[in-house]
Amino acid sequence: MDPKAFQNSSTGRAMHVTKDDYWAYVPNPLPPSLIWTSELVADLSTADQALGWLAGLGSMLPNPHILIAPFIHREAVLSSQIEGTQASLSDLYTYESVQLALFSQPSDVRKVHNYVRALAACRREDFPPHTIGGKIAAIEHI
Repeated sequence: MDPKAFQNSSTGRAMHVTKDDYWAYVPNPLPPSLIWTSELVADLSTADQALGWLAGLGSMLPNPHILIAPFIHREAVLSSQIEGTQASLSDLYTYESVQLALFSQPSDVRKVHNYVRALAACRREDFPPHTIGGKIAAIEHI
């Protein structure tokens, strides 16, 4: 870690741990304090309008999940990559379109696909948020 990269950071600071001679990142406490400017209020109003428009659009669709599914797939790929999987979003869509022959070892792609299935199961079964992690962990390794 380059401690100079955090010299003027508003999110935290680098701290040298002398006992073991390494640098650690120490984040600032959350939530950060906000300065309520007219620009911030205008941006929040614009975001609120956009959410209202999206909610209206979603209520007209026979299957509003169509709007959410791409984000769920992207989140599954990115979260799985943190764990070291080697699957891309296009790999996942190819796997789901039953073109399994393109994968010599589909274990990483299958893991990401199972992550998507776990999120969908949690949504269908209306799990409390604190139990979703365990449900995902159980299903994604099937």
